Amino acid sequence: MEDSCLIIILNVQRAHRLFHSFDELSSQIERNFTVQEAYDSDGCFTLTFGKRDLKYMKDPDGIELVYHEILLRDPIVRKFARSSNDYWERYRAVIRTEPLRIVNTRWKIKNVLDDYLAEAWGNSATHGTFIREWDKDEFNKDYENPSDTVKPTEAVRAALWVFYVTNEKSVKDRLP
Repeated sequence: MEDSCLIIILNVQRAHRLFHSFDELSSQIERNFTVQEAYDSDGCFTLTFGKRDLKYMKDPDGIELVYHEILLRDPIVRKFARSSNDYWERYRAVIRTEPLRIVNTRWKIKNVLDDYLAEAWGNSATHGTFIREWDKDEFNKDYENPSDTVKPTEAVRAALWVFYVTNEKSVKDRLP
């Protein structure tokens, strides 16, 4: 048991070193938002930002802060936080650095996260509400490339895992 805990700690430390540049970017854009979490009548997870946060949605730099906050609360990211599984073994085979990307694909981690946000999180920026409705089959169909060796949804999970590893404390601080 002690050895397995040490291995998990070493893997997390290795992941932090591996994704250092992504970590620097993530820590630079951390900010406090007022966010209400709920489920709509269709059972979709929703995030509603406070009125003072609406100004960020109208600014190209500000919306990046909002997207970062959404990812901190994303159900897949939270699954990583609540799990005792060691995802390092699963995702290290599909993640490469220089640049940080999905192996044997054209996808950089940042681009995968951007595509996921665009497809999974519909929004009403004027009201500050984002609704998570992600159709995995549709996503695979839209983003699949015959030359890629990783399914688009698996690329998303790997990218979200990188995001989680580099923002672990912030994610856990927001768990209900």
